[in-house]
Amino acid sequence: MTTKKNIAIFASGSGTNAEQLIIHSQQKDLNFLVKLILTNKKNAGVIKIAHSYGIPCFYWKNEAIENDNDLITFLKNNGIDLIVLAGYLKKISAKLVETFPNKIINLHP
Repeated sequence: MTTKKNIAIFASGSGTNAEQLIIHSQQKDLNFLVKLILTNKKNAGVIKIAHSYGIPCFYWKNEAIENDNDLITFLKNNGIDLIVLAGYLKKISAKLVETFPNKIINLHP
């Protein structure tokens, strides 16, 4: 049995891509699980989608996201293996990329 990888979705918008990832992650033959969603927009539609599927969603101000150490510690403490940028409209730091080498996917609608 393969252990599922925990993914964090970073999203800034309506959440349509995030919703598709959540739906697909619930299929038994796939090896990933949406563990949490992080958004930098207080009123992003992705928040409602996350709640409708029972996925924890966290709002982080842009300044807090730029504090690499806090963000990286948060992701590690939540057992995140992979990051998916699903309509995320902010540049991520080099340190985040270095911490999750070859484990970040950027989706664009």
